[in-house]
Amino acid sequence: MVPALAALGQIVNTYGIGGDLACHELGLTVTVGQKSVEADIAAFLRYPIPVTLIGEVKGRNRIDQNDLDNLGWLQDRLTGEGFDSLIVLVTAKQSFGPEEVAILRTFCEVRAEVVTVRRSLTPRLPLLLTGEDLFLPWMDEESVRRWGRNDPGLAVHGVALESCKRNLGLLDWELSRTGPAKLNWVIGLDRA
Repeated sequence: MVPALAALGQIVNTYGIGGDLACHELGLTVTVGQKSVEADIAAFLRYPIPVTLIGEVKGRNRIDQNDLDNLGWLQDRLTGEGFDSLIVLVTAKQSFGPEEVAILRTFCEVRAEVVTVRRSLTPRLPLLLTGEDLFLPWMDEESVRRWGRNDPGLAVHGVALESCKRNLGLLDWELSRTGPAKLNWVIGLDRA
C-alpha cells in the first residue's frame, strides 16, 4: 500500500500545488463480459491535461507479461472510449531487474502509439517508478517533479517519457510511417 500511495504522491507533486488529482482508487477490478482485470492504481488527473492513469505496484515481485497484458487491455478499453490514458508501473525495489527491463522495453516498443499532446507529438509510454524514485523529497534535483521540466507542454506524458529514459535506458524516439514510434535504447539491459 505504501508504494502505491507514494507513487500517487509523486505524480501529483509533478505539478506542485496546481496538480489536480480528481479521483483515485487503489485496488480496482474492471470486468467486461467474461474478462476481469485488476489494477493497483487508478487515477484521473484533470490538470494540466485530462488523463487516466492505471497501474501495477510490486513490492518484491516482478512486473510480468500478465501484468502488462492486463494493463494494455485496460488501456485499450479506455482509449477506445476516447479517454487519454497512461499505464503506471511501480516497483518498490531500487531498480527494475534485467528481466523486467527486457519485457518493459518490448512492451514500450509495441505500444508506443504517437499521440498529440498540446500540439506536440510524443509516444504514449508507461510511467515507470522505482523505489529510488518514490521517496525522493520534492525539492531534490532527481525528484519526479522535475522530470517533465524539459518539455512541460507534454504534461504527464513528458514525465512518462523521461521515466523510460531513466529506468529503461531510452535514448530517443522517431516517427514511424506505420505503427508505433521507433524507440532507440542504450545498448544492453542495464539501467542507464
